[in-house]
Amino acid sequence: MVDKSLCVVGCGWLGFPLSRFMLEKGWKVHGSTMNKTKFPQLRDAGITAYLLKLLDTGFMDFRMFSTDYLVITIHQGRNNPNLLEVYQNTIEQMLRRTMSVK
Repeated sequence: MVDKSLCVVGCGWLGFPLSRFMLEKGWKVHGSTMNKTKFPQLRDAGITAYLLKLLDTGFMDFRMFSTDYLVITIHQGRNNPNLLEVYQNTIEQMLRRTMSVK
């Protein structure tokens, strides 16, 4: 068994299959979703699930970043006029937190 862990931010169409693949390889996986109704699906797959609201850091459980690696697969929508700013701020917050968690 591999002794590695991965945080997948955004367990959607890309992040969920990636998470399952890494679990099959023996990795411990933390995964986030913006929709709490997806928790059972993530947990049933063996993923430690976390709720993440990108525009509200109060909904960010930073324990999810206590992993060896971080993969960001978030999607905020093409129609968001502040898309670049949202991505930049969110990624900066995550990176700051991942550095402080270790």
